[in-house]
Amino acid sequence: MTTVLTDCSLRHLMDEGYSLSTILDGSELATNEITVEQIGGITYVLHREDTRERRRLVLAYENAERALPSELEVQERPVMERLRAFFERAKATPIHLPHNWGQYKHDDLVSFFVCGRDRLPDAPRWIAQVLPQSGDVCIWKLARTSEQMALEELVPNDRAYQDVVDNWDAAISATSLHFAGIQPALQHAGDLDLVDVEFSDVTQDLLYSGWLEKVTAQQMAFIERAPDHSIRLRGPAGSGKTLTLELKAIREVQAARQRGEVLRTLFVTHSWVLAGEVDANIERLSEWGRLDEITVLPLLAVAELLLPPERSDAELQLIGEDSLSGKTAQLEQISNVIEHFIAGDWLTFREEVSPSLRDRLEAEDPAELRAFVWDCLIEFGCVLGADGIYPGVNAESRYLRLSRAPWMMPLESAADKRLVLYLYETYLRQLLTEGRLTPDQLVNDFLNYLETYIWNVRRGRQGYDQIFVDEFHLFNIQERQLLRYLARTGSQYPRIFMALDPRQSPWEIYTGMGDTSPSSVPSKSEDGFGVVSSVDLPTVHRFSPEILALVKHLHWDFPNLDLGADWDIDFANVTSDAASGPIPKLVHSGSQAAEIVEIYKALRDLRSGDTSRWHLAVAVVDPDRFPAYKSVADGLAQTAKTKVTIIESREDIEVLQYRRRGIVIGPAEYLAGLQFDAVLIAGLPDLSSGHANLGYRRRRYLSLLYLAMTRASREVRIFVNNDHGGIPEVLAKARSQHLVNVVQGALV
Repeated sequence: MTTVLTDCSLRHLMDEGYSLSTILDGSELATNEITVEQIGGITYVLHREDTRERRRLVLAYENAERALPSELEVQERPVMERLRAFFERAKATPIHLPHNWGQYKHDDLVSFFVCGRDRLPDAPRWIAQVLPQSGDVCIWKLARTSEQMALEELVPNDRAYQDVVDNWDAAISATSLHFAGIQPALQHAGDLDLVDVEFSDVTQDLLYSGWLEKVTAQQMAFIERAPDHSIRLRGPAGSGKTLTLELKAIREVQAARQRGEVLRTLFVTHSWVLAGEVDANIERLSEWGRLDEITVLPLLAVAELLLPPERSDAELQLIGEDSLSGKTAQLEQISNVIEHFIAGDWLTFREEVSPSLRDRLEAEDPAELRAFVWDCLIEFGCVLGADGIYPGVNAESRYLRLSRAPWMMPLESAADKRLVLYLYETYLRQLLTEGRLTPDQLVNDFLNYLETYIWNVRRGRQGYDQIFVDEFHLFNIQERQLLRYLARTGSQYPRIFMALDPRQSPWEIYTGMGDTSPSSVPSKSEDGFGVVSSVDLPTVHRFSPEILALVKHLHWDFPNLDLGADWDIDFANVTSDAASGPIPKLVHSGSQAAEIVEIYKALRDLRSGDTSRWHLAVAVVDPDRFPAYKSVADGLAQTAKTKVTIIESREDIEVLQYRRRGIVIGPAEYLAGLQFDAVLIAGLPDLSSGHANLGYRRRRYLSLLYLAMTRASREVRIFVNNDHGGIPEVLAKARSQHLVNVVQGALV
């Protein structure tokens, strides 16, 4: 039996919730939209809008008496959803499928699991052929995993496909005749789903040049902006962010073609559904045929595509197929862990944890408990996993030492952290038992790979010249860190174009609880990104242009990270009319002891002459290294007449309220909100390439470095030493752009 569907009929069946089996046996039929025509022994399931040019999905596997065998009908919905997804992705080559589909290829043949391996016994697979000329997809075989058959051994049934083609015109004619006197079904106004509106309806069938005449001035400014650095595009839902990104991508590819260049472009989404829509949109907008330079993929698929096989395990099944489905599944698994914990081991922790955490776990409002699940998802993936903390002897001590940032879940005591660590370890043991891998774990492993020398060699071939990111606000901190490393070169600023909706909370999208507002979950995105193309650039008066240039360099080099979010700082679009000052100085010493000597010298220098009355600070970036710098205060107290204040906690800041001169020494994070004439930045951690699980620490280090720089109004001096990695990459780039002057400090 051969059954033929089109992209239009398949979409309608799935979107409206119809069963293919019941449609074919006649017990269910949407006569206003779908018809079943028997022509030449072939069953055509067609939509009223089908034309001769439609792509076809041909189900013609051997020995099939039904469109779907009875063994698959028990899981018909996921089976058909996967067929639909494959059919959509087959429009573009090469075909990119999620890792857990178990894809194998040979020429134009592709084999993949019919649905999730855990849904059906023996994990059956489709063997499909993608015909490049017509875009048709033929399913030739339903194979069991236990069957041993190489793809190259399969011989497509060309006769069956030719019969489909020969009878196609008759099937389309019969469909037109069937619907000639039938009016299309009318939707109730309250049922209109804009997400499912055909692209042609949204764009009125306009091509690229047509849209350039309709976009707003702000959109055009973004589209025409020179791609010499990264840009963030901010706007609410429905404002045309995705369309603007698509038009910008097309413009850059066409401009490169005119220059005789090939621009490798990546368009990143958080889901396969959105990736399919964007890919179709770009193809529809293009006036130059298919733009093969643009690859549209979910971020998780990029990780699967580029992560070498030796760094993955085929036995582990990925949870979900993209960030959207993966995070949703993770939330459910974490929710089950917490539910069992509350019913059992909670009593052993209850009296030790803080009252606020106790209230969250015992809240009657389901949304409050769901918010705790959400916080655990972020903590597991972006803090514990990002720092490489796994069950073991040192897990607790390492976790308790980690500094907290405002974006993390509130944990007031060590007992609170121990409870979260217990949940995390329970969660990991469950995953290990089930042989499952979370998207967060894959992202962390991929980020570790991107830090290696091997990727630094390969990125010239496999990286991208420009990266477009839709729904940027839906990516977590670890996912955002990947973007910068996907650029083809690390010697220039990455060109990343990001669209986000600051009013939309990821909580609402991933939990489906948009009508609730738990106290612990922000109601909107906390990304304090300024509107790039529609506001005047503000002017500051307290930073010298030279300091501001270095701050903006850090922003441009890491555009995927909102480094100022923790400190309410955003200097990406700022100019300065303050008096010019010295270019920031980078003092490179041979050892930490030599660096401390150089700090003494710098403080003595700044305490003399015209700068003798300046308010100075020594900001230590790595809090674990702060004790080594406390000795500077002891030495200065004996040799200098200036008051030296040590800041070791936020409470100590009160002593500075009325002091406008002297020297302050403390961890950088405690200097937020303060301002100094000059800041000496020291204690930078060693985060050189080759080390694993640095995602959390790198973002924290960069955020604190960003903070320390912005505390200075006239002069910045940065101190590094060979004991702790020498000159960091981001500052080496600043040197090459003459944004810092490098001075050789003492070697010993």
